[in-house]
Amino acid sequence: MIAGLQADTDSFTVALAATPAAVTKVTKKELGEVRNLRNPHKDVQSVVAAVMTVLKKDKKWDAAVKQMQQPDQFLQRLQEVKPDQLSKGLENKLLEYTKQSYFKTNLIFQKSKGASSLCAWCLALKDVIELKRKVEQAKQRQQELEAELNGETEEVSKVPEPLEQP
Repeated sequence: MIAGLQADTDSFTVALAATPAAVTKVTKKELGEVRNLRNPHKDVQSVVAAVMTVLKKDKKWDAAVKQMQQPDQFLQRLQEVKPDQLSKGLENKLLEYTKQSYFKTNLIFQKSKGASSLCAWCLALKDVIELKRKVEQAKQRQQELEAELNGETEEVSKVPEPLEQP
């Protein structure tokens, strides 16, 4: 149990460290490509809506495009996201997007290269969220087992010593 918890914690740490790398893969050129889409595919719109949800901004396409007008600031906002500090509600909203069958970088790439990078960023966040939840569940289970063990230890200490035979 302890070894499994450590492995999950290690995986969480690796995923958390990898998230900034996903952000650096989003370029100004890609943001420009997304921003200049006049009639984006609904899947591209959904990816952008997922990003805007995490950033706590308006998810409407026109509002998102306006946010991307300043690419340096937009990329900075992406970098400032701390995936291990998102609220449960925000985590759940992102997971709703990422569980969709089209929410895969290779599928989004066919519609927009820039949006595929944003998709990769969302999926990196999703990985951290899922590992974080797995670690939390393992820690909770460990605490339950420890409490159970402590209760059994107390019960054993209450058992009277056997009488000595003469």
